[in-house]
Amino acid sequence: GVITRDSITANRNDSMPTAANLVAGIPSAEVGTSFFFIINNNDDAQTITMTTAATGITYDGNTGAIAAGGARLFLVVITNVTAASEAATVYGLAG
Repeated sequence: GVITRDSITANRNDSMPTAANLVAGIPSAEVGTSFFFIINNNDDAQTITMTTAATGITYDGNTGAIAAGGARLFLVVITNVTAASEAATVYGLAG
């Protein structure tokens, strides 16, 4: 999907849902299940940065800041579906 954001007055940090919520929201999720999404920063001056606040989510180190007027493509890969140990990795691919 495409997520369009506008920070309005200040830079913002965004976070993924928890890995448990991702796994629960994907029918028949299994290790290796993946999906893409785009964050479109519709602001004319503020930056959006993905953060590591969500339980079970690992960022690959290339998720970086999304500059004003920019966009970034992400890939999420489910790496564990075991109850109470769900995990996923988020890859910043382009932007």
